[in-house]
Amino acid sequence: MEEYKSLNTLKGVACITVILLHCSFPGFLGRFIGYFMRFPVPVFFMISGYFASNRSKQWYKDKAKYIFILILISELLMGTVILTDDWLTSGVISIAEWIMQFEFIHHPIRTIFLGTIFNGTLWYLYAVLWVWVIFSAWGYDNRKKAAYFLIPLLLTIEVYGRLFWQSVYDINEVIYIFRSFILQGIPFIMIGGILKEHEDKICGIKKASLKFMAIIIIGFLMAFTEYVIYKTYLDVYLSTIMISIGLMCLAVVKREMYLSKIIHHIGKDLSTIIYCIHLPVIYIIDRSPLQKWGGYTLPVIAVIVIILISECFKRTRKYIFCTHLRER
Repeated sequence: MEEYKSLNTLKGVACITVILLHCSFPGFLGRFIGYFMRFPVPVFFMISGYFASNRSKQWYKDKAKYIFILILISELLMGTVILTDDWLTSGVISIAEWIMQFEFIHHPIRTIFLGTIFNGTLWYLYAVLWVWVIFSAWGYDNRKKAAYFLIPLLLTIEVYGRLFWQSVYDINEVIYIFRSFILQGIPFIMIGGILKEHEDKICGIKKASLKFMAIIIIGFLMAFTEYVIYKTYLDVYLSTIMISIGLMCLAVVKREMYLSKIIHHIGKDLSTIIYCIHLPVIYIIDRSPLQKWGGYTLPVIAVIVIILISECFKRTRKYIFCTHLRER
């Protein structure tokens, strides 16, 4: 398969941004990242959709199995970290009582389809899992016809439905609906598929790079306007959609573009590991002596530590796998 250096670079930037969103900088910089850098998850979805366009049903089944294993490992890791922390801080505890405090026990069906067990950031993997399950039974031609109707409908509900709910009710009661395969996974993955289908046309646009950069800049200006008007936090604004699509189109046009070898490597080889382990690592750092550093230093430490752990895990896994092959 042809390598897209630009898409791997975009994944690398998105990975680092995700870490900073969950271990944020203080002050203005923290607010800027929180409100204006919401593109990572839509970009992840679109890249997945881009490379999953027009695949066989078996391919989607195999990917769903792979994502399911990732979810199990990631949830087990986060659960172990939380249990260990509770045991160290509270002493001997009942496992049964400890498990009962989590919402998934009381709402198992909702958790399976829309939520997560221990690691809240894994909703993205749950969403991808169910999209692949749906696509494994939903033919490409029918999806293609439905996409142009579903994308605007679902994203309109995502943005304005959430704005309405937040203005009237407690968003925490239904946040799992807006962070789900229904309102984010399906539309953004479908957008990625459309970009792949029309790749040649996108690359054929005159001065395409300048035009897509202009879309990205306009998107950030819109984000500032939305921040002034609504003064509220959303996962997805209209500006988020514009910025994400602009970044994806720019990456499609400039295939060989990359900021640095490190960021390209993060996107190509470490992105999955980083997404699965970053919250447990942040959880540990927040409860370690490193926490006293605070301020602008702690998020930088978190990024470096998470990348190093991911690299070590990748190399260890590669070594074990290669050793196993040699022994066979």
